[in-house]
Amino acid sequence: MNILFTGKGKAGSWKIRGEQLGYAMKAAVAPHATAIEIAQSDFVIVVKRCPDDVLRELRKQGKKWVFDALDCYPQPQCSSWSRQQAIDWIQQEVARLNPSAVLWPNCQMMMDCNDGRPAAVLYHHHRPSLPIHTPQDRKLTIAYEGSEAYLESWKSVLYHQSAKRGWIFVINPSSIADADVIVALRSQRHAGYAQVNWKSNVKLANAQGSGVPFIGQPEKGYLETASGAEIFIENEKQLSDALDAVASLDVRASMSRIQLKKRYSVEQAADDLRSFIYGL
Repeated sequence: MNILFTGKGKAGSWKIRGEQLGYAMKAAVAPHATAIEIAQSDFVIVVKRCPDDVLRELRKQGKKWVFDALDCYPQPQCSSWSRQQAIDWIQQEVARLNPSAVLWPNCQMMMDCNDGRPAAVLYHHHRPSLPIHTPQDRKLTIAYEGSEAYLESWKSVLYHQSAKRGWIFVINPSSIADADVIVALRSQRHAGYAQVNWKSNVKLANAQGSGVPFIGQPEKGYLETASGAEIFIENEKQLSDALDAVASLDVRASMSRIQLKKRYSVEQAADDLRSFIYGL
């Protein structure tokens, strides 16, 4: 089967769910695919958003295709939506696109939004070729991966909590394996129903892939893929207690070992997606 991955091809999700996953499946990978590229495929996977001209060609050519609904909702507009408003937007968008099947980034989003058409949950894999973290007895580095715009007030809290312990807080370290702890926090302004319940597990997937201890908010994507070693927090007092806990090398070493057992590689994700597609 000739499989094509396409989409707008601009977001970080495209690199992960389009390029990395597509290449692992030995598929064609083409952002904003042309009519010829679509014609050469037997099956198409559209990541995040489907350009209008791509949608027209999929319909014209009668192709079977899967919509990967990862982060497809508008941000930051969705931050103010109620649960029902968020669900309504997704269901209307899926009805408009009318794909053959849908990939959901977690179980909660599938339970909330699936309309009965074929569907599967595909969690994020960790970045390919991640180096393995080695816990060490040293001054700790606390790291956050992603856009610091989503941190807002958490940013000053993290700098303060790290500095008072003589530790370092870093945003987007050059290597995740160099961090002693990964934090995944989102300010209240960016924590609407859609983000808290439907955001992918990507930050945790990378922490697990490298074996780095993880402290984060209890978002559904994280809870569904947790190893059991994570520490979930919701306020500064809980964050402070969590940082006190990971000060122990023994605690971090135990967390790291458990995290590594939960690794989910791009090859595993490719196998899971291939099984789903071939079953349609």
